[in-house]
Amino acid sequence: MSADLLAILIRATLAASAALIVILLMRRPLRAAFGAQVTYAFWLLAPIATLAAFVPARAISASPSLAPAAAPAATAVPIDAVQAQPTQPIMEMVATLPAEAAINLAPALVFIWLSGTIFSLLLLLQSHRRFMRNAGHAGPAVVGILRPRIVLPVDFEARYTAAERELVIAHERAHLAAFDAQINAFAALAQCLNWFNPLFHLARKALRVDQELACDARVMARHAEAKRIYAEAMLKTQLAAQPVPLGCAWPPIGAKPLKQRITNLSRPLPGARRTAFGSMLCLVGMGAVATIVWAAQPPMVAYADEQESSAAARALGRELVAALQENNTDQARELVTAGADVNVWVPGDGTPLVIAARRGEGEIVNLLIAHGADVNRPAPGDGNPLIMASAHGHVDIVELLVERGADVNGIVRGDETPLINAAGRNQLDVARYLIGRGADVNLAVIAPTIDGSERRSPLSMAQRRGHDEMARLLREHGATS
Repeated sequence: MSADLLAILIRATLAASAALIVILLMRRPLRAAFGAQVTYAFWLLAPIATLAAFVPARAISASPSLAPAAAPAATAVPIDAVQAQPTQPIMEMVATLPAEAAINLAPALVFIWLSGTIFSLLLLLQSHRRFMRNAGHAGPAVVGILRPRIVLPVDFEARYTAAERELVIAHERAHLAAFDAQINAFAALAQCLNWFNPLFHLARKALRVDQELACDARVMARHAEAKRIYAEAMLKTQLAAQPVPLGCAWPPIGAKPLKQRITNLSRPLPGARRTAFGSMLCLVGMGAVATIVWAAQPPMVAYADEQESSAAARALGRELVAALQENNTDQARELVTAGADVNVWVPGDGTPLVIAARRGEGEIVNLLIAHGADVNRPAPGDGNPLIMASAHGHVDIVELLVERGADVNGIVRGDETPLINAAGRNQLDVARYLIGRGADVNLAVIAPTIDGSERRSPLSMAQRRGHDEMARLLREHGATS
């Protein structure tokens, strides 16, 4: 569970970071060419790219006769062996660590990330409460998330002229209309979740600057004659400006953002055509980056027989699974002959070949393979054909499957390997055969448990179950842990 969560975090962070780098590099050229509003809209690239990383990867065709790649070396500890999953490269990086380190790495990293996130959220909420306690001396600003509101200082009327007050309130209403307070809250949450990533801290500050510039542009589009008054109001506010943790501040804290806003007021607003062209260009750019992020995922394997099988064949395949579960071999033969999908997977039951291998039905196993059943197809929760045959001691089925290309080191997450299953159930004849055919006696996996995860190897499973003869066999062939 921890490894899966870590993989999700890494994938999301990488996608978002790549998008933020593009945004930070492009924001100034975009603003110079197309104005502040187009630049502000370009920040949508970050959530779009992050979501694109979780869109199901493209599928590639694979012949059912092709076996998966060989298992890792003895020092590797595979974390996620469900083949062709989008997180597999990340898991393979973790898998290159020693077994003992890999067991604790994912939970430790997730704990550190979660602790930092909670601490960051608490700091954010504390800052927000502190601001609200002094709200009468702060502002103008928009605060809140679900129902944001405009906050004005107690000396608002005394500090600003009537013309300035009108422009300040127009600015804050423009924030409300654009849902800027909610956007800032989302950015604050993203920063808390990515507290370890300096890009998010830099990006949040840059986002607020671009947000204010875009808001200025919307106000100036309606009050073009009041640029000087608008600038004077900004200067007055800067003297008493306070950071707004959850909301929109007028203006941003610091001389540089203020200079940017005043400088931007002197530039003419881009025309409708230029804005439209810039918007279209940004949409194309966002689509291109999102496509690149999506395409960077490893493709998922789609079996050719599955792609070609009709709905009727899949329906017959599910009937085939039910017939085999009920040990109705006659009906199973009829369904296979009638064109049932022999590679259909019913979660909780498995595939036809997994069920036949578990029951030791050699004739049905032969029949299914002859009709295209994949000897290496995993059925998470039910292993794969060789794992099931090994666990139940069906040596003849084990030999048949290996001869037809079954991987003796094949791993299915949560179901381990054929040799681990044989060792755990003290299937000595199966273990001898698998070792003779190249099964790795030191191949360990990280398996999920109720409390998290644990390391399992053939020797550790034999020792745990008290199978002394199995343990001796494994040690004789080089097992060390």
